[in-house]
Amino acid sequence: KFLSDDTYYAYVIAQNFAQDKGIVFNDNIPTNGFHPLYTLVILTPLFKLLYGFGINVPIYASLIVISVFTIGTSILLYKILTKLLNKKTGVVGAFIWLFNPYVLFVSFIGLESAVQIFFISLLVYFLLTRKTRSSYSIKESAIIGLLIGLVFLSRMDGVFVGFGIVGALLLRKILEKGFSITDLKKIKDLIIIIVTASMVVLPWLLWNFITLD
Repeated sequence: KFLSDDTYYAYVIAQNFAQDKGIVFNDNIPTNGFHPLYTLVILTPLFKLLYGFGINVPIYASLIVISVFTIGTSILLYKILTKLLNKKTGVVGAFIWLFNPYVLFVSFIGLESAVQIFFISLLVYFLLTRKTRSSYSIKESAIIGLLIGLVFLSRMDGVFVGFGIVGALLLRKILEKGFSITDLKKIKDLIIIIVTASMVVLPWLLWNFITLD
């Protein structure tokens, strides 16, 4: 009852890709009018595995997966609010998130928003647990870059989240005494973040460049 028109667009592309027809909507014409993480990584396996049981089965399965992401976000919100304030606030925040009619509506329309919000929450929590530090290890930088890439692949507008995070981290370094942007050691973590995020999204961007005019 809640599914939007855009949802069916993603479903058809995933169904075609699962049936080895390529990344197309119709007439064998390649399209990039969708968000790859949700459509190709989540929906396509569902249609590949469940389509034989009926057209509605992978659709219901996709709504279950989206609900799992929504529940995962509530857990992250609990952790974020507990770390910022206290456990009681964390419980209230998670409860409001889970039973907010608007959030439930977003979960039931079958689109990728819940997936992106989950990865944004995970990114925020990861950064929050290290908020007192002005630099990150190679592993931590790679994880941040990976999460930024996943936010982008969840929805293309996630690129602004990436710019915001990198910009904020750079600003924090600039405000430190004795900082010089030419000192590569001091911005090594930012370089790793940018390189990792770029590597995550590069296959999608290359496919667009090679396949589409």
